[in-house]
Amino acid sequence: VAALNTLRNQCVFANQRSEDLKSWDFEQAFVQSEMDTEMYVRWPPGIKPMIDPDTGRQTALLVKRAQYGAKQSPRCWGLKLHKFLLGQNFRRSDTDSCLYLMNWKGRDGRKRQIALVVYVDDLLARVKLDDPEVRHKYECFVTNMQQTFVVEDRGNCDHMLGYKIDYDKDRGLLKLTQKSCLLALL
Repeated sequence: VAALNTLRNQCVFANQRSEDLKSWDFEQAFVQSEMDTEMYVRWPPGIKPMIDPDTGRQTALLVKRAQYGAKQSPRCWGLKLHKFLLGQNFRRSDTDSCLYLMNWKGRDGRKRQIALVVYVDDLLARVKLDDPEVRHKYECFVTNMQQTFVVEDRGNCDHMLGYKIDYDKDRGLLKLTQKSCLLALL
């Protein structure tokens, strides 16, 4: 789980550098990953189970995809996404395992960066879309992500980790609030 400090820092960096904050949602994330251990389940109610002709015993179903509720599912999903991001030239941060950074020197010699904050099946991208070189790398990443996963582009990020994010890049205004979380506690 991404640390709240990481989310706040990435939002502040975006505001300081006049970058964009983009939001993505991986649809049914756990089901998009394969199980890495054998897991069997009983037949669902109402369906007649098959009987093994050799033993005469009721068979079980082999689960091939991670399922919500299975304790291995978050790990399987996390590993699949981690491997994908490493393959896209992102590096996992040493300070937060849910922060991934792609750093490179542009053709002009200046440092460029794309940052991703991952929270289970949500992804926040901090990216400077005004820079054509950064935009190109980001668009290549997005294309590869859409070819690999079922993912929804939510546009500009307006909420994550319980925070409402009000960000006006043009005016340089950033406001993070947790009003909905606080009201839910009351």
